[in-house]
Amino acid sequence: MVVNIQKKINLAFIVLGCSLPLLSASPSNAQTCTEAEIQANIENFQAVNRLYDPPFGNVIQCQKEAVQPLIVTVLDQNSTSKVRRIAAFALSLIKESSPAAIQPLIKVVENQQDDLEVRRNVAFTLRTIAKDSPETIAVFIDVLKDQQDNLEIRSHAATALTEMGHNSSEVVDVLVNVVKNQQSHLELRSYVPTLLEAISFNLIVEKGQIPKHKLNQLIQALKPVLEIQDEDLLLPPTLRTNINTLQASLQKKI
Repeated sequence: MVVNIQKKINLAFIVLGCSLPLLSASPSNAQTCTEAEIQANIENFQAVNRLYDPPFGNVIQCQKEAVQPLIVTVLDQNSTSKVRRIAAFALSLIKESSPAAIQPLIKVVENQQDDLEVRRNVAFTLRTIAKDSPETIAVFIDVLKDQQDNLEIRSHAATALTEMGHNSSEVVDVLVNVVKNQQSHLELRSYVPTLLEAISFNLIVEKGQIPKHKLNQLIQALKPVLEIQDEDLLLPPTLRTNINTLQASLQKKI
């Protein structure tokens, strides 16, 4: 039985039985913490079962002071998968987006030998904190293109690219090529058109703010998906409508 990718992505980060919004990580909650206190709390992550359990909440309240110890924990393959995943999730709430925070996490996503669940959580963290990072977009493109990589990780990469690079014709090209490639996993090929549909809708909403030449590049990047002939593949009906709407609006601009 094939498990729906979108459902898995939606559920993947309901961490430890609690959904993301249950814990505030706003700067107003920040407190001064010593390195020893932070490390002691991280070492107790294995016992965390709820987001409001003290070790996790205590670390979140330390904000930027906790970032480096959390990164070290995420990278530590001698730590348990659970501890590393909780550390990655904590980073997604603290939202430190400096290159020093992003680069080590990119290496985790790139490493196919690393723990799958850790890579998945780190991919989510990067989607959260690195929205303006060209390096992160490049890594997600590489992951999505690699047919040897895990299906879920590739699906997260596709989702991240949609969120981070929906106004990039390069990103659209990569997504369309996934759909066109009949050697790629059918579930992924069926999921990506829903992302292209979202991109096309966003372009309709934003078209007045996009230069004509760039809008044309994006439309031309989208159009090949409509030419795919595959009886196993069902494209969202509104995808064609959206692309035609964009084409018509571009002709009016010209």
